[in-house]
Amino acid sequence: AIVENVDDNEADLIFCDNLYHRKTLLPSERGAAYKVQVEALQRKAGTNCPSVSAVAAQMGTNRKEVYRYIKLMELVPEFLNMVDNNEVPMMAGFTVAASVPIQQQYEILDVMEELPNVQLDLKKASALSDEQKEHGLTEETIREILAPTPKAKKKEEFLKVPMDRVRNFFSEAETTEQMIETVVEALDFYNRDLER
Repeated sequence: AIVENVDDNEADLIFCDNLYHRKTLLPSERGAAYKVQVEALQRKAGTNCPSVSAVAAQMGTNRKEVYRYIKLMELVPEFLNMVDNNEVPMMAGFTVAASVPIQQQYEILDVMEELPNVQLDLKKASALSDEQKEHGLTEETIREILAPTPKAKKKEEFLKVPMDRVRNFFSEAETTEQMIETVVEALDFYNRDLER
């Protein structure tokens, strides 16, 4: 072991550097490491400007990725575990973390527990985020977004007229579709005539 005398900021940076050498890193571990690294650089530099960019450059990635992983840390622990276990895609987790307050995150989890076959994908996470921004999330809107109720098809209404009542208004060569079109045109003409 190598023992070095360093300050807390430098110790955090060394810890993160060693963490990145592991073969697999859970999203929560990567997010926590990025967050520690960014905060250590901010304290060291005395500013918050270059730290995310500096971490991204050091890790060979971009600012957006670093930001997304750090933002994941705003998920409640149960949600973060679901991201770590691939039950919720990372981008869906980020979308929820970026826009849904903690109380509503717990409400989402409650609905998901109640409806065990429901999966939270990016499309649903985006819909939750949009609803939160526009109106705020309620249990009802969360349920409707996660498990929408199928809309019943509106039954088409028909007006049935016996053929013997209208047959003498049409030639025998006209099809039923042509007759319907003629009747609609005649009613339209009649309606316009009444409006004069």
